[in-house]
Amino acid sequence: MAKFCNHCGKTVETATDRESGRLLCAECGAPLGYSAAALPSGTVIAGYRIEEPIGQGGMGVVYRATQINLRRPAALKILSDELSGEPGFVEGFFHEARVAANLTHPNIVQAYAAGTTKEGINYFAMEFVDGESLDCKLKRSGPLAPVPAMHAALQLAKALEYAWKARRMCHGDIKPDNILVTHSGEIKLADLGLARSVHEESARRDVMVTPLYAAPELISGKQTAVSLRSDMYSFGAALYHIVVGHPPFESGKVEEIYRRHLTETPVDPIEINPDIPVGISRLILRLLEKNPENRPEDWTEVIAILSHILDAYEAPEEESEPQKSGRFPVRKILLIAGGCVVAALTVWFLFRFLTAPETPAAIPPAELPKGLTSGDEAVSAAAPVHENNPVERMRKEWSDRKAGFEDDPTGLAEACSRFLKERRPPEPLYSEIATERDRLNRIAAERERLAGVYRETIRVFLDSSYQIPLEDARSLAKRFRLFRMLLRQGRLPHLNGDLLNHADALQTVFRIMELRSQTLNRPGGFPYGGRGGSSTHPPAVSEKSPGKTPVRRMASAGADSRKTPEILNREYRALLAPHVRHFSPDLLRSQMAGFARRYSSRDCSAVRKAKAIAECLGDAAFLRQFYASLDRLREFPLFRFGENASLTGAERGSIRVTFRDGRITLRQRIGLMPENVARLRLSILEACRNPVLRKRLSPDFLYFLGLVSIFYDTSDARHYIREFELTPARRSLLEEIFRDIAELSSAD
Repeated sequence: MAKFCNHCGKTVETATDRESGRLLCAECGAPLGYSAAALPSGTVIAGYRIEEPIGQGGMGVVYRATQINLRRPAALKILSDELSGEPGFVEGFFHEARVAANLTHPNIVQAYAAGTTKEGINYFAMEFVDGESLDCKLKRSGPLAPVPAMHAALQLAKALEYAWKARRMCHGDIKPDNILVTHSGEIKLADLGLARSVHEESARRDVMVTPLYAAPELISGKQTAVSLRSDMYSFGAALYHIVVGHPPFESGKVEEIYRRHLTETPVDPIEINPDIPVGISRLILRLLEKNPENRPEDWTEVIAILSHILDAYEAPEEESEPQKSGRFPVRKILLIAGGCVVAALTVWFLFRFLTAPETPAAIPPAELPKGLTSGDEAVSAAAPVHENNPVERMRKEWSDRKAGFEDDPTGLAEACSRFLKERRPPEPLYSEIATERDRLNRIAAERERLAGVYRETIRVFLDSSYQIPLEDARSLAKRFRLFRMLLRQGRLPHLNGDLLNHADALQTVFRIMELRSQTLNRPGGFPYGGRGGSSTHPPAVSEKSPGKTPVRRMASAGADSRKTPEILNREYRALLAPHVRHFSPDLLRSQMAGFARRYSSRDCSAVRKAKAIAECLGDAAFLRQFYASLDRLREFPLFRFGENASLTGAERGSIRVTFRDGRITLRQRIGLMPENVARLRLSILEACRNPVLRKRLSPDFLYFLGLVSIFYDTSDARHYIREFELTPARRSLLEEIFRDIAELSSAD
């Protein structure tokens, strides 16, 4: 994994220290952060002490941890190092935490906390389930017996019904791997990362699916968001796996699995496992209908069907045992005995009611004992009612308990949950406390979201500090304004802790900014001082403010003008030379941009080449050009993503890719992580070998691709430069850059 090292001044490869879990610079050994996959036991992350890793997935690592202040076990999910730098994945990671925090159900894994540490570790703490995933259980012991399977399906359906009715939430990725089973057999639904409310705007987009359990309408692209019916299909595929031991459709190729979901009818589960009830087999086949309209109406209907099948399956077993043993049925004895007890209690209550004396009249005030007034009577009469009424007594207990949480919504929400779990108050007190808990959770979640945005702003501000020595006065003024804004926001109570955590780093950056400001104000300027304009003439002196800045710039320009083109070319090649062995796009872009700004008044080959390199390097530059040319790139083949893959569209942070295999058309959304940006870049370059496809692109984009090929596809760059339709000046410039790199490579 590559990271920028402030000590070395460039992007370097990192190594992981096994003892501390830190990421170290491979060249100088400076610490660059922590590795999510190698956090050692005993590491404390936001009040959670890590014990051991218990799982690893596509987004990160899950550790068994202990919440120190409450001394309770927890599962701590850490976002991987590779994805922590991707805003889209960080947002998806915290979206999972927000969804889980808004759902409170015994069959859904409860969220505790989420955030980002000062070291840049994104974490999500949740309920620790002492058990295993259903997928592991099925691999170890095969399909579940009919009764446990139906109980598991019933609990899962109730959790999904709650999510739908309470928040209109669809899970989006139901599969045995996301279903946890405790040692007592209780089911817990986890991994709500794809869960979306039907009211969320972000739900109107393509979704990532697990092929073995994906609904046909999502695979074909007819539906671009998860829905109630698509969840039912995934639920049916998971239930098929539970009772049979494998998913309905299996293959070594993803395209084949997709094709079978779209065209084939699954084998009747009862043919594979004759022990399951006929009703379960029919329900599974109905859930796996290709047409969403033929699936059950809602989760309530699914629960009713499962409950009916379970009751009918268990009842014959209970009645058959007495017949085999020849004894009188125990169930009938219990029913008769219960009926006798009810009859006896009824007769006793009637007797008490008929023979009870009349209620005595109230004692007149004149007959009250001495010292007791009418007001005292009211208090005396109310006291026994309060002491003997369990609801009022529990309400008073709750009022006393929440007295110490006025300024802590998170602590009060946890106190609500503990009180409901420990005391189990009756209605309406239960609803009152539950409503208060949900309100507090929403407040806490919003505060945490704002704190996350604040932490991300600070992180970006600190990460960009290496650019300060290259910035001009205007950019530095913007940085000072951002710094003051961070200080103002940090005075808010829920953000003050984050400001204090980053106080030392912010103070250091502020000192660097001051030094840069002082340097810019000294006569003579600073290398790569960044005159932002492209004008070849120095600015005129204003009559109102004949200050020193124009004179200083003129003096600097005069000093630079004495350098010959040969000297400038040597400086340019000296900047380029280290990157022949250790290529760092961000660092080289900054250096070339600074070189081009300093010598912007000089019209020579070295300045033109430096400016061209600065404009083409980096993923950000490529994505800007990509989005600008998106209309011409539609249906462009993407060979690096698959033989039959083509570009359908793009959104912020992702692209839509279509796979065509005969009559089957599959669509998939792919996130633009750095490795996928590289695949996209090389795919477009390879497609441009075709003259027909190449004619669809503008000359400016072809010129940009030619520049890109020199650094990212050097072995084929000469071919691209020769074949692309470029003006003579552009072709000559590209050939010079390519020749410089070739000469530096051979000299190295």
